[in-house]
Amino acid sequence: LQESIVLGKLYLIIGIGINVKSSPKIKKYPTTYLNKETKKKIILTDLVDKLKKAFVSNIISRKHSFKKIVKDWNKYAFNRNKFINFKLNNKIYKGIFRGINNNGALILEHNNHKDYFTHGSLV
Repeated sequence: LQESIVLGKLYLIIGIGINVKSSPKIKKYPTTYLNKETKKKIILTDLVDKLKKAFVSNIISRKHSFKKIVKDWNKYAFNRNKFINFKLNNKIYKGIFRGINNNGALILEHNNHKDYFTHGSLV
């Protein structure tokens, strides 16, 4: 998640990863992809449009503030409170994944210290 202020307006850039056509083979945990699970060929533009509409309608809804979305996300986050390896700019960070904060940054705890990442990947 990245925030930008342009011409006095706040914009959020939100990135998510969804395996659509294939999935990586990872020894630590099973992976899958949408085409396999749905037994259908997913059209990426349709998927993006549906996700965008669902996300915007949930953000606008009074029941789903961004803080509530973060709370729900953390409730179901895979590998939360477990040791992970996180890669950013060819550097590997190791620690306990504590979830995301109210800015959408990943929280990685190590040596009684917390680092916050707005982009990168699990390895």
